[in-house]
This record gives sequence, C-alpha cells and structure tokens, in this order.
Amino acid sequence: MKRTSAGGALAGMATGHDSKGKPLPRWAFASLHGCGAVCSTADDMLTLLEAYCGRTETKLRKAMQATQERRRPAFAGGHVGLGWFLRDVGGRKVWFHDGGTTGFKACTSFCENPAVAVVVLCNTGSDAGDDGRDFYRMGEALIRKLVESRRKGDE
Repeated sequence: MKRTSAGGALAGMATGHDSKGKPLPRWAFASLHGCGAVCSTADDMLTLLEAYCGRTETKLRKAMQATQERRRPAFAGGHVGLGWFLRDVGGRKVWFHDGGTTGFKACTSFCENPAVAVVVLCNTGSDAGDDGRDFYRMGEALIRKLVESRRKGDE
C-alpha cells in the first residue's frame, strides 16, 4: 500500500464537499485516528481487502483473521468483530465497514468465499439533508451482487 496515511492528507488527495458542492476543510486529529484519519486510494484499499480475502499472502494473516471473529451481536441480525461488521449475504459471510468524515464517505466490504471485495469512495459528505444511507446501500448492493453471481457460477 503506497498511497495510504493515518496521519494526514496525501498529496493529490481529493477535496471533500458538502451535499451542495461547497469545499470543506479536512478533519484534523490529535488522537483517535481510527475514527476517520485514514486517507487512502481505492487501489490501496483493494490491496488490503485482497489480503483479507486470502488472495494475497501476508505475515499479518493470523492477526487479520482475529479481527474477523464474531465478537458481539450487532444491528439487523449481524455481528461485530474488531473494526468489521459481519453479515450473512446469500449464505456467505460478508465483512464490511463504512462511514465518513466531513466531505467524504467510504464503503468497504469483502467475502472470502467467493473471494470478492468492493470499495466505494466519495468526496461528498453527508449533512442534515443526506445521512449517507443511499450511498452505503449502494456498496451493500454491489457486494451482494458479486457474492450471489459468483455463488451461482460455483454451482
């Protein structure tokens, strides 16, 4: 991963906007970087998810698998792991995490079997008139389509 940072903006990074197109300042973090300080590209995020899917060998595989373990029940019949939510999609386990900061939204999800992943990034944030649910539903629909189409191909 060559274009990912947890400490600030990257050179050439997109500018975030509100729902009306007005540019917004980036969040600055003195602590709690895990709540939104990661800046990355779709390519780097897909590289990470390839490792989570088991398509890429990594020395971190055991630690990555530990983050995927079901820890507690969550909303809508799903579960939560360490940094990941887990949901059943067409009889397959799918891990996902989405969210946003001022001016940005992101949706990531992956399935190990079949090994598929989705990353959707947006430089328009949510505001009072847009809570982002339509954006997150789009990411969910994409992974569902991939999982279900690959499952049919396996039969």
